[in-house]
Amino acid sequence: MTVKAEALIGLLFEVTLHLGHSKHYFSYVEKIRPELAKYSGLVWLNRYQTLSDDCSLLSLSIMGK
Repeated sequence: MTVKAEALIGLLFEVTLHLGHSKHYFSYVEKIRPELAKYSGLVWLNRYQTLSDDCSLLSLSIMGK
C-alpha cells in the first residue's frame, strides 16, 4: 500500500463484546461503513480478533491528512 500524505494518524482501540453479540456488532459496523467511506482521508480500516479470547477485538484505522 502506497499513500502520499503529509501525515498519517493511526487509531487503535480494543472492543470487548458480550458473549453471543458479535453478529450484532458486525451488523452495526456494516451500517456505518458507508459513512466512514465518505471521509476521503480514510486509508485503512480493519478489525482483528485475538486467538486466545473470542470476545476481544482490536480495531485499527489509519487516516491521512
